[in-house]
Amino acid sequence: MPLDLATLNADLVELATNPTDSFAGQAAAWAGANENHVKGIIPILVDEGAAATVVLEAQLVTAFTAMAEEGATPAGNAVLLEAAFVQYAAQLIIPPNRDPLYTHVVPPAPVGFAPLFAAGASQTIEEFATSFSSLIDIWMKTGTSTLIAPPFTVVNWS
Repeated sequence: MPLDLATLNADLVELATNPTDSFAGQAAAWAGANENHVKGIIPILVDEGAAATVVLEAQLVTAFTAMAEEGATPAGNAVLLEAAFVQYAAQLIIPPNRDPLYTHVVPPAPVGFAPLFAAGASQTIEEFATSFSSLIDIWMKTGTSTLIAPPFTVVNWS
């Protein structure tokens, strides 16, 4: 099963409209939603990316906590989330997550959250979550894997 945008979108809209009562709980839920999104990523994963999910969760706790502090800015919030997702993608290609028959290249940074945060005030929370999940999905699909034997086929993650 390939990357699952529909599930990610539904999960993030649900989390945005009904957040948990703590940053740690919200981070765990967001990380779980992203794990569900990548479970079937082709051709990279040979497991379900659980180790990468732990890294994303820790990064999101830090990001969500900082985002709630007085003086937090939309631009700063975008940078925090960019860092979290770039780390997450990097973890996906570390053994035992990855398929050893390919050389993997993570999606290039940035994910593209800055314009979304700049426009955030003009969107409903549901629209924001939908835009956020679409950005993650589009960005993940820019990762590539190259077969390490002839014909050395390069494929985008899907």
